[in-house]
Amino acid sequence: MAVNYTPPTSPASTGGGAQQSDTANDGKGPDTPTVGVPANLLGVMDIPQTGYFVNHEMPEDNIIFRDVPNPLFDSFDVSELNDQTIFELLPTVPTFPDTPPRELKVYVANWSRVIDFGGVTDTTKDPTGTNLLQAWTKENWAFTHKWPETSTLDPTYLFYTQDPGLFYTQRAISHYEPDADGNLRAVPVPDNDIVWKINGKEVHRGWFLNLSSMSETVTRTGTGTAEVAVAVPKTLTVEAQNAKGVMSKDIKYAVIDSDAAALLGGTSTVDNYTSTYEGVYVPDESDGTKGIIFQEDPRYGPRDFYVRFKWNNFGNGKSKRRKFKKSTAKFIVDGQVIETLKGTDVYDKWQPITDYLNLRHQDALGDFPDAFEPFSTDNDTLVVKEEYRDKGGAQLGDINVTDWTNGRKSAIFTHEPTAGQSKLFKFSKKPGPFTLFMGTDFRVRLPGQGRVTRFFEKEMEWTNQELNLDTPLRPIDLGVVNIDYDHRD
Repeated sequence: MAVNYTPPTSPASTGGGAQQSDTANDGKGPDTPTVGVPANLLGVMDIPQTGYFVNHEMPEDNIIFRDVPNPLFDSFDVSELNDQTIFELLPTVPTFPDTPPRELKVYVANWSRVIDFGGVTDTTKDPTGTNLLQAWTKENWAFTHKWPETSTLDPTYLFYTQDPGLFYTQRAISHYEPDADGNLRAVPVPDNDIVWKINGKEVHRGWFLNLSSMSETVTRTGTGTAEVAVAVPKTLTVEAQNAKGVMSKDIKYAVIDSDAAALLGGTSTVDNYTSTYEGVYVPDESDGTKGIIFQEDPRYGPRDFYVRFKWNNFGNGKSKRRKFKKSTAKFIVDGQVIETLKGTDVYDKWQPITDYLNLRHQDALGDFPDAFEPFSTDNDTLVVKEEYRDKGGAQLGDINVTDWTNGRKSAIFTHEPTAGQSKLFKFSKKPGPFTLFMGTDFRVRLPGQGRVTRFFEKEMEWTNQELNLDTPLRPIDLGVVNIDYDHRD
């Protein structure tokens, strides 16, 4: 059956009903029905005026279709897409960090030796020697300082006073996560998430901790040869933190004066670590990695000291000159004998002809020429300048010398023709405590006591607060030290 579409010609034809008259004058008669305007459901459609014929025998040919700009979904499909069960079955996207910190290495530098360790796991890397400051060079320390961490069990580090303890971390790994290529990479713990605590109290944050000028952590009992010491270690804790937890390590350390190190089973030394090597290891990131580097510091170098001694009551009574001439005197610094000589070589009366000829009044001339002047206009002999002669230390700054005379007369400004002939002793010391001793003795007979020993002895001590890094790098005058006598059987 053919269906023809006839455009409307009057309002009566717009209703869409069937028309019975042959209004198109096509000669088909009133028995050929027509349809009204179709509903515009899918947009504008171009329908040819020639009409469409429905083929009942081949229905597939009757399908009219067009592309529409927006996709159409079945409500059941939409419901399936919105089903939360699907998402629960998918793997979750990982977030990082996903674990507490994974790795933490802690190393210590500028220590002298290791005590109270639980054992050595590698005998080729044994850091437990008693005199490592003499056994290892400063170049050795660049790698041997790591041995306690890698080759001993539960070590306690021993520092000497005035040495800066340097503690630092390497390979502080927070976690591992994949990079853009899917390869796992180590993510370091940020410096501010590395926390240092001493006895449980936070003292610092960062990849290293520097403890300078540490004081003793030992308990001493007894005196002299009966003195003993017990180390009282401190516990330093370092924590690597992230959002998932904490990894921590404990480091134990003790501190003692180098002069008393033998009390803890080792060997005492005059100089501490920094004085021995004239520098220290310091933190270094110059090559992009965290480590240490040796830094030389001239302040750790030695200072030259000058001192004279005078035997009180020399040449009077029982203290006759011949007694001193036959006696033996010893000059000792930090327990080491520097010089052994006759008592009269330490101090003697001035002998005008002999001592002038021997130029004994010029023993400070070589080191301090600015303190001297000609004896007279027609004589090349030099003597201490008149404004300095036998004075105290107030004017030592004029010749670039540090004044440690402490009210005594200057050893450098001594005018021997008037003060007596005496030896100008010179020795060198690096920063740190030190002791000085001068003494001699001889036998005398005293009324009612018989023969006794008359001894002249003087021992002096300076602490590490006095000779330190702030002490100027120039000569130091200790002055003229008077020594009284006493008796013993």
